[in-house]
Amino acid sequence: MAKVFDCGPQDPSEDFAYFAQSLPAAFLYIGCAKDDGLDHPHHSPDFFMDERALLIAAQAVGTAALNYLN
Repeated sequence: MAKVFDCGPQDPSEDFAYFAQSLPAAFLYIGCAKDDGLDHPHHSPDFFMDERALLIAAQAVGTAALNYLN
């Protein structure tokens, strides 16, 4: 089942914060786990993406951009 939820504060090792100091920015986690109950991380050779996540991600980014422009 595709769903959107708040995963709470995260502390990844990421350089994105440096970009966000200069420009308006948002960092979104786009989950794409299959409904098979198996968890294969992005860099695993067994990783397979549930492409339904792409439409949800595009809608989220589009909504954020339109809200910012308004």
